Amino acid sequence: MLSRQIAHYLLAVSLSFLSITSWSVTDGYEIPELNYIQIENGIEITGCVETCPLWMEIPESIDGYSVTSIGEEAFDNTNIEWVILPDTILVIKSWAFKDSSLRRIKLSRNLKIIEERAFWNSYVRGVVFPESLESIGNYAFHSNNISEVYFYGDRPSMGDVFSYNYSSIFLYCNDKSGWPGDKIIDSRYGDKTPQLSDKCDTYYDPGQFTYVPYEDGIEITGCTFNYCVKNLIIPDYIDGYPVRSIASRSFPAHNSDSSIYSVVLPDTLRNIASNAFIYNTFENVSIPSGVSSIGESAFEYTSITDVFVDDSFDMAKNADAFRFNPGKNGEGFNYLEFSNQIMVIGCDGICPTELIIPHQITGKV
Repeated sequence: MLSRQIAHYLLAVSLSFLSITSWSVTDGYEIPELNYIQIENGIEITGCVETCPLWMEIPESIDGYSVTSIGEEAFDNTNIEWVILPDTILVIKSWAFKDSSLRRIKLSRNLKIIEERAFWNSYVRGVVFPESLESIGNYAFHSNNISEVYFYGDRPSMGDVFSYNYSSIFLYCNDKSGWPGDKIIDSRYGDKTPQLSDKCDTYYDPGQFTYVPYEDGIEITGCTFNYCVKNLIIPDYIDGYPVRSIASRSFPAHNSDSSIYSVVLPDTLRNIASNAFIYNTFENVSIPSGVSSIGESAFEYTSITDVFVDDSFDMAKNADAFRFNPGKNGEGFNYLEFSNQIMVIGCDGICPTELIIPHQITGKV
């Protein structure tokens, strides 16, 4: 077995900015050191040498050979959240991503075969199948969270592929053969009749965010398929346009499965609307210096204890954005610690009859 250290790099995918809502892949993917074997038509990936990164990209070639296959159990039981496969991949073998934390996958546009149980019991919320796809093995996406499935080619050979999923919608293009055909089996929510897609003019390439135009840039409105990765990085630019605003309720957590564990905000940001990150579980956030407005309850009911800001940040103006957080405990009070200030948010227990708030806590005003 061979292995090779492959340096990580940042990926930027350019999409057209023609409609009111668009999609994009963001930066931050790492190409890890991979285990692999040589097979008849190239290279088959068998896993990561060490712990796989959360956001991973598989290279097109290794040692001059095309990467054509993802091997059996290559990434089973891993914490990968998002993976980009190169267009050289032809086969994804059985159990390749079973029991993983995978939420999003960008498939090869030349993919032909997905073997049985390849994504068994993962967290994939949406999937786009390329025109080249010929077959999908039984239970390949069993027990995921899929809500939308796009088929760009002829109807592939498949049996019970999508059992025990979210209430899925299956979409196809009208110039392809075999459609709509029989209903697609979903053992949990009943069999589904495929529907005609409105995204057939160009290949639908879902990335991480949905957005709309905003001033001289864009406003983020949420994650594609309404499902975010746990460690969220919002880029400075998407499709060449600066990210200026985060819309109201863009990233609310409805339950523990949808909660964001950490967030990185872009330096290009100016506005964060009300309830933008309500109910999430991250413990700190860094507010970029260009942010001039944070809406009411933007970070309400999170787990924030620390807020990193520069000297120009107006804490009094933006205080309502950080209500109902647990904060830290000290000198009888619960408080949020900013870079150079303290925001008292309540008493540590029952407040005394005569309440005296100190001038400083932990040396900060």
